[in-house]
Amino acid sequence: MILKNGLIFLDGKFVKSDISFENGIITGIGTNFNEDEVIDCKESYIIPGLVEIHSHGCVGEDFSTSTVEGIGKMCNYYARNGITSVLATTMTESNELHRKAMSNINEYCRQIHMGSKILGINMEGPFLGKEKKGAHDEKYLMDIDKELFEELDKLSGNKIVIISIDPCLSGALSFIKEYKRDKIISLAHTSANYEIAVKAMEAGANHVTHMFNAMNPLHHREPGLVGATLEKPCYAEVICDGIHFTVG
Repeated sequence: MILKNGLIFLDGKFVKSDISFENGIITGIGTNFNEDEVIDCKESYIIPGLVEIHSHGCVGEDFSTSTVEGIGKMCNYYARNGITSVLATTMTESNELHRKAMSNINEYCRQIHMGSKILGINMEGPFLGKEKKGAHDEKYLMDIDKELFEELDKLSGNKIVIISIDPCLSGALSFIKEYKRDKIISLAHTSANYEIAVKAMEAGANHVTHMFNAMNPLHHREPGLVGATLEKPCYAEVICDGIHFTVG
């Protein structure tokens, strides 16, 4: 099969070219291929499949509340829109709903599907700060509970990849040190100052959830989590929709 007339990203820029592939494997980039079956990609960009690390849901479904069938609807939608892999992202809910969500995601992953692949789980909440709770339901927010976390991870089939926490919560540093080798510890929904943020990063946290959102802003006298993120070796997740994050 040939993808013809598409714009392909090569050597730092998009160039018009064709791609031949067989059994899902690219066999050539160029022109003058045998045209057994052709898809005209004129004025379209051809890029690798996208990996979505933070998505709570789509098409009326949500990873925190959807059934196994609902998860399938989401993954089909992601695949149709160029997202080939996703971290199923949960948010703060009751413990009962959290347990059910982890079990449903695990069950979905055990089945064979044609949609976007779930690479793991991004667990955002309930170990978050009330001062910067954002859309999280305050009545379900709680201090860090290792026993609950272990239970949820077990129900998920040990699929939790990213776990967001507020480093101001009691036990945060010990939690980071204990799980940093197996999980990505992300700092989120926090009023942490620079010193607290740095201690958390030095303990092993190396990721920040939706940079600039649900945290104190960067200030010349109090750089906060934003300043620590820019200084330390840390991944900064950014919502690039022109609303949550703007530069000006």
